[in-house]
Amino acid sequence: MNPYLNDIIEISQIDNEIAEFEPKVERIKYSYNSIQRQRDEILQEIEKVVDDIRDVDNKIGVLEKDIERIGQEQKEYEKKLNTITKTKELNALTMENNLRKEQIQYDNSEVDRYGKIRDNLDQKLKDKKNEYEEFKEKLSSEEERVKKSLDSISEAKNVVLKDRDKKRDSMNPKIYSFYSKIRKWAGENAVVPVRDGACYGCFIKLNDQTFLEVIKGEEIITCPNCGRVIYLERDEE
Repeated sequence: MNPYLNDIIEISQIDNEIAEFEPKVERIKYSYNSIQRQRDEILQEIEKVVDDIRDVDNKIGVLEKDIERIGQEQKEYEKKLNTITKTKELNALTMENNLRKEQIQYDNSEVDRYGKIRDNLDQKLKDKKNEYEEFKEKLSSEEERVKKSLDSISEAKNVVLKDRDKKRDSMNPKIYSFYSKIRKWAGENAVVPVRDGACYGCFIKLNDQTFLEVIKGEEIITCPNCGRVIYLERDEE
């Protein structure tokens, strides 16, 4: 095989090995980010419960002030009773007081209802905070695992990068430049084998002359159809 062709095949294989590291990193980060998203969702739920509690407390506060106001009005009513002599005025005051009684009954029932809602929200908040603490522990453990995995991948990648630097430095600059141009647009399929007489980049059958040149392996051959560097694998020879 042409030594330059062999160089191109070897550095292409190294580049492909380097390219495989990124998906590994993304898979690890995806798992970690998934837990982060779940944690953030719990935090959002906690904030929602806190807002709901605040809203309930405000409503209870309004009702209690209303109850207090009606209580003062009833005291005034009792004072006026001793001074009223006319039946018409007495009836009017009595009607007003009956309405106040109905209102205070309603307000008290609403305070009770919102009190039960408040109790449920308190329990929900407690549960969500416990869930959040569990996720914090899980996230902390996942952070440690992710760090170790990423460090391991980084070390392995650095070894391969050093191998690539050595290979690049040993190559003919023109050959490396030729390869780099193809790699730029073809990516991991810049250098592909020929199988069953077809280029494994575009999967189109080679003409007899090109296939014969590939078999000889004396020159660097590119696919007439797609422009990728093609070569014959050993088991095809």
